[in-house]
Amino acid sequence: MKKIFFIVCLAITALTLAGAQDITRILKNEKVAKELELTDAEVTQLETIWNTSLKKIQLAEAEKNIKAAELKKLLLDEPVKMNEIEKVLRAALEAEYTIRLTHIQQMVQLKQTISKEKWAKLQHLLRVLDEKKEDRDIPPPKHKKDRENK
Repeated sequence: MKKIFFIVCLAITALTLAGAQDITRILKNEKVAKELELTDAEVTQLETIWNTSLKKIQLAEAEKNIKAAELKKLLLDEPVKMNEIEKVLRAALEAEYTIRLTHIQQMVQLKQTISKEKWAKLQHLLRVLDEKKEDRDIPPPKHKKDRENK
């Protein structure tokens, strides 16, 4: 269990740094800065909101993953202890609730920080960033030659 906790802590640290770099990279990009016309104060506020929310979300995701592992283990036990399963399931659902609520709070805070026009542009840029991340996760299509060789 200590090993799992240590690995989860390392993963959270890495994810926090990666997420913080994403928003910072977007906000510090010259083209983006020109398009959004954000003041230094707005950039600082947006980064603070983003990073605070990101840490809370990642901690809740780690907790949810730990509870999912605990639930799998409990389901393998003989006899199955339903009261323990219910407790772990509730904790996992509470973590999911925290994740969703924090996302909503983050968006509301970000939206309140800047004008509607800037918000719409920022939202579009964040959506594009998410799509690019998803594209990196998708393996490239196989070439016709590769399929014919099999």
